[in-house]
Amino acid sequence: MFKLTTICASLALLATTVVAADDDISFSACGLIGAYYPPPHILKSSKTSSSINTKFTQVFDKLIQDGGSENYGNITANSTSFSVVIFSGAADLREDPTLFEYHYTSGMDYQEIGTNLTSSTAFPVGDLTMIFTVYTWLVKMGETWDTPITKFLPELKTLNSSSIASWDDITIGSLAGQVSGLARTCMLIRPPLLKSKFKLGLSKEPFLFRPDTTPIVSYTAYQLLAFAMEKRSRGQSFSDVLKQAVFDPLNMTSSGLLGDKSNNQSIFAIGGLNMSQTGEPGAISLVSSISDLTRAGHAMLDSTLLNKAVTRRWLHGAYATSNLRNGVGRPWEVYHSGSTAISPVLDALTKSGTIGQYASYFGLVPELEAGFAILAHDSTVADRKLDLNVYADIVSEALVYFVKAAAQETVVRYGGSYGAKDGNGVFGHFNITSNGYGLEVQELRDQNGIDLRSEYAKALDIKETDLDFRLYPTNVQDKTRHQFVAVYQDKSAPIDMGTPTCITWQEVGAVPGVAHRFWFELDESGGAARVLIDQGDVVLERSE
Repeated sequence: MFKLTTICASLALLATTVVAADDDISFSACGLIGAYYPPPHILKSSKTSSSINTKFTQVFDKLIQDGGSENYGNITANSTSFSVVIFSGAADLREDPTLFEYHYTSGMDYQEIGTNLTSSTAFPVGDLTMIFTVYTWLVKMGETWDTPITKFLPELKTLNSSSIASWDDITIGSLAGQVSGLARTCMLIRPPLLKSKFKLGLSKEPFLFRPDTTPIVSYTAYQLLAFAMEKRSRGQSFSDVLKQAVFDPLNMTSSGLLGDKSNNQSIFAIGGLNMSQTGEPGAISLVSSISDLTRAGHAMLDSTLLNKAVTRRWLHGAYATSNLRNGVGRPWEVYHSGSTAISPVLDALTKSGTIGQYASYFGLVPELEAGFAILAHDSTVADRKLDLNVYADIVSEALVYFVKAAAQETVVRYGGSYGAKDGNGVFGHFNITSNGYGLEVQELRDQNGIDLRSEYAKALDIKETDLDFRLYPTNVQDKTRHQFVAVYQDKSAPIDMGTPTCITWQEVGAVPGVAHRFWFELDESGGAARVLIDQGDVVLERSE
């Protein structure tokens, strides 16, 4: 199986830094996480969209032609079929959020089944099922992270569990967040195996850790969530619960569960899957397609089925792992991208899945309002061994275009020169730079000509030549104005024993008299017409 650390490793290319041999780490602006630029709005007719489609169609074409590349590695084009999609979460692209897609059917698969892959071709997606189990829980049951599972399944209390750990300690959040402490699986379920058998398995091997200790994957955890939803639905099957809560509202017509007769007939190369081991339906039994995953990903980013506040709380990491790059969410595999220890971090919320000779990968980058999905099949590989490294690396590189587009769009909408209300003279200039995100404030004076950069540097006890002064966007905005916050740093500040820290989040608005709120008032096109500093004490008009 491919490594999570390969994906999105290049998402922070805009914030380049240099690490010298003597650990003299050069300055890199320390932004507020998740607030580097406003998300880009990429239209299908835009230059960015055209560039992504042209370049990466060529990349995949050549990859197949050559059987791999020096940059990305080798693939087995004769046996591996795959589909790739990159999509937007923008509200006005709900009907068709796809920005790039690519489908390839291997000669071996085509000879076997006689049809080519399309966006609606159904694949078993394995562990991606967990995302939809948690998503369905949020839609149907709401946010109940701190509620014990025994409230929904009190019969768990009757199991002969160890006195060291209690079923009452396992919450919905710990089950969804992969920190339940439960074993990976108590036994494989083959419908219609009785739930009593599942309980028997739980009584024999329940806990590996106490709940909320350390992340470990547990298929059992998601099956318990599925059982709880079935029980709350008064006997509906988990398949029906998914269909009613998510699939039907999002028009996910290719999606269902392994074991559903209507789905099995449409699955790509289904003959290669051992149907006697479909696994816990709540964990690894989802069947879906590229088009359905795109609809679901857009809905998650755009809060189609959830309250926006619930979405913000869900699309985050919740727990750490033993690797600085990797975190865990509910049920996300979180990749913290950044080129060095002091590069800004951009999180990709991902989930990988394998089952039989199929592999899948799904990811969201909320700060970019973008996502991706990869589905693949290869009848020549061993069970759960299909590697998506090469395809994932290419997709991560494509997402860099979103970062660049966000930076350029920020300059167009908010950057440039600003002057006094009477139009006499330039009093402010904002731009992007190569050593950090956000808008650098390169010049700022009030209507009386007072140099505010100089005044703020004095108040902060920073030499003016060493002052890094940047504006970062917040999500406090409407159609007429957008709030940014100011972050000030001393570029000459020493690195503590070669280990840089980033504590600007503690300093916003900390020094009286130093501005930290910048309101950009927007015109009809969505671009800035003027900027108001703090409570409108300084008003600067944008120059033509």
